Amino acid sequence: MGVSEVTIHGPPNLNLLYEQAESFVGLKDLKIVLKGSKRLRRSLHESVPDVSIAYVCKGHSRPGQLLLEKCADFNVPVGPLLGELKSGKDVVLPSGIVVHSKHVVSPEQVCPLFLVVECPSEEFIDPFVNEKQFEEYQADSPDSSKIASLVVHFTPPEILHTCKYQEWMQRFPVTTCHLILNGDCATVNSLAIHRIQHQLNLLHPGIFSLLHENEIVPKNVTAVQNTFQAQTLERYYLRPANGLDKTHVLNFQPNDFIEEAMNTEGFEMLLKDLHNKIQENAGISMSGELYPETIFLGTGSSIPSKLRNVSAILVKTSKNEIMVMDCGEGTYGQILRLYGKQAEDLLLQISVIFISHMHADHHLGLIMLLKQRKTALKRIQNEYKPILLIGPRNLKRWLKEYSRNFESLSLLYRFVECSSLQHDELFRSHEKNSFPECPDLSISTVPVNHALILMGSLCLLRTQTGN
Repeated sequence: MGVSEVTIHGPPNLNLLYEQAESFVGLKDLKIVLKGSKRLRRSLHESVPDVSIAYVCKGHSRPGQLLLEKCADFNVPVGPLLGELKSGKDVVLPSGIVVHSKHVVSPEQVCPLFLVVECPSEEFIDPFVNEKQFEEYQADSPDSSKIASLVVHFTPPEILHTCKYQEWMQRFPVTTCHLILNGDCATVNSLAIHRIQHQLNLLHPGIFSLLHENEIVPKNVTAVQNTFQAQTLERYYLRPANGLDKTHVLNFQPNDFIEEAMNTEGFEMLLKDLHNKIQENAGISMSGELYPETIFLGTGSSIPSKLRNVSAILVKTSKNEIMVMDCGEGTYGQILRLYGKQAEDLLLQISVIFISHMHADHHLGLIMLLKQRKTALKRIQNEYKPILLIGPRNLKRWLKEYSRNFESLSLLYRFVECSSLQHDELFRSHEKNSFPECPDLSISTVPVNHALILMGSLCLLRTQTGN
């Protein structure tokens, strides 16, 4: 990657995340340097206590610049006297005139303090709002230079809106800017993705549906003054102290994308011809079963891009049952964009996740998907039902270590090693390959050649007739 050393500031045992990732990410030549974090000792079965880190940040001040026009007004000769004035010293000219540095040097640009905070859950609220160290940066601070200019809040909406958290925000002066970055932020993240989708939607709205965004901007985010929901490419200038700048925020104009396509030579005629052909075939009845239905959230890109995403396939085996085949990074985001408000219903229908192998583009979205499914069940107050997770042995080890060191996931899934489901032509009976979580599926795996010892999958769909 070209990076030989990475310095980590964060909660205890964060370095273990890199050590555990070595099985699927090439980090052998990367040196991890820890600062401000002590490794916690614990037994093999003991989890690290939950912690949340708040950051107090201060950039370097910019020294004042020498104003040559002012120096010329005072007849300061070119030479070492200019350097002395710039360094803050007053000088005496050969004529005997005293030139003060403050008269020919612009003021120093002081970079103010800013905080980055997160109160992730209800359990953290009391220790968070009662933390004495925050008082040093709030309105009652004895040192006005330490009062925070900006507070960035990663706190989720349900915690941000609590009375205790709101009261904590009000302890800062009205001059402090509060920037909210959480699930309530309504913003378009990429114009390129929407441009492509709007133009494909012209071809066939049923196949290329428009993407959903969090378009509902919450009203009255907070009663605290000077509070803003963050938007993509928004900027906050600390030095010089220009504050919030919205001039670079993305301007989402769907009609511009459509006009761009329609202005392409010959496009309108070809589009009309395509729609006529679609209309001619509209009366043809579809035969066969409605399921399985396959939805491609990603088509095997090694990294997410505007054209396609990493591996992730939804297989709807019935009206209320879904299997996920691989779960690369951004899988949950793809579900949100495709299903919008119905995304939560879809999460509740997922009963099986199959991870073929431990390349990062096939499993880095798994943890987020497990957590969001848990949140969806909690929201409707349903008892949590562990998902069936089928994958290689290293996946189980990765999740176990992650749970021990960062956040517990062990109750969110029931793990089955994929090699135990290997397809065997000698035995036609596959009772061992059937699971109550997916009664319509019989799942078998086959070894494949792909860098390491990996498993592909052979999914046999059982119809209502038993075939």
